[in-house]
Amino acid sequence: VDIWMFGCLIFELITGGALFKYVPCPKYGLDEPNFMLYQMICYASEDFRSQ
Repeated sequence: VDIWMFGCLIFELITGGALFKYVPCPKYGLDEPNFMLYQMICYASEDFRSQ
């Protein structure tokens, strides 16, 4: 997770915007934190399980 966070931080510093933006999607019924995790899984093709 540390390398992932570093990559997200570098992206935000270079582009000036967030890598993952929350857009309400009633199709999936996800709240903001779960939608962000869903986007991360889609981009990284990995499953981020809670520890």
